[in-house]
Amino acid sequence: MIEADKEPINAQAAKQLSRGTNHPKTLEDALRLLGENIASEDFANFVRQALEAGTNVKYELTAKKSNQPGFVVNLSYVIQSPRKNFGTFIRLL
Repeated sequence: MIEADKEPINAQAAKQLSRGTNHPKTLEDALRLLGENIASEDFANFVRQALEAGTNVKYELTAKKSNQPGFVVNLSYVIQSPRKNFGTFIRLL
């Protein structure tokens, strides 16, 4: 017997899974769920591992009006190499 895996394999699959029956119905619910995810130990461990590996993690929370009735809330991230400065000038006149 084959069992379905709930882990999305790509962005389109993630979008389809988010349309299931167990998704938030309001903007407030979506923000609350994302806040709970951010406050979780798993999330903190993920960020800590990325930082300890020498990378920067940039998160972006986007809330916007949808093309259909309602709103869309998205939390995305990018793992980046640390920026290299060419020079810094301070106390300029």
